[in-house]
Amino acid sequence: MTYVRIIDIAATWADYVPPRALTESAPAGLIIFAAGPTDEGVRMVEVWTSLADRALGAADSGYEHTTNATIREFDAPFAVLGRFGSHSVDEE
Repeated sequence: MTYVRIIDIAATWADYVPPRALTESAPAGLIIFAAGPTDEGVRMVEVWTSLADRALGAADSGYEHTTNATIREFDAPFAVLGRFGSHSVDEE
């Protein structure tokens, strides 16, 4: 079963710092990570292959103790990844 973790942080997009575990390579078990600005701050969305992989990856992210994170089972039998690797919309 896959799991989705949604994290909302109170920060401006200009102040947002990507999780340090993702600045070099994706941790084992991470299917997708996305982040973007919201009206209240920044939202991060992670999809993991298992809770065990999420726990290991989150420990390296710097956001593992965020109290405003939601983790739910996420059955995703269909997914389309349009691009691989890190990508910033601002780069286009």
